[in-house]
Amino acid sequence: MNYATAIWNYVTDEGALPTLINEFADFGYDTISFTTALLNRLDDQCLRDVAATVRARGLMVTVHGNFELSLEQVARCLEPFAYRLLCVTFDAALCPPPDQSRHDAARMAPLLRELLALTAGWGPRVAVEDFPLQRSVLEAYHAELAPLLDDPRYGILVDVGHMHIRLTQE
Repeated sequence: MNYATAIWNYVTDEGALPTLINEFADFGYDTISFTTALLNRLDDQCLRDVAATVRARGLMVTVHGNFELSLEQVARCLEPFAYRLLCVTFDAALCPPPDQSRHDAARMAPLLRELLALTAGWGPRVAVEDFPLQRSVLEAYHAELAPLLDDPRYGILVDVGHMHIRLTQE
């Protein structure tokens, strides 16, 4: 079992990220979760320093992003961590108005396929947060998702915080 922390909640100075990573490793965390927004703010040297700290401490990594990014932008965030990468997750994309209550699986699927191909040798899982949650949703978007469904690395990230809100209405 991995013990992870979402580090982006604690960053006040991107230049101090290696120090922050070391502090969490000292607390016993073995996995650090980054957002693509945080990683894309880093200059190349800072990104290399962060990756070197992760490697030196033997940590694993997860990265969370969104579908507004290009494959190149996502790849920049992932490549420094290559074989330390456990999973890459995304917030689900919604259709533009007037259909913004519907998921935009046609936009999500191509990036997911490209990402699975890019990371094939590394082995991370690739998932969308809270999509599709129900069998009926999977069936409704089956045409777009079908090319992904046979890949054992593709899946869903069930956000337990979101699940709690849905179940309790709190």
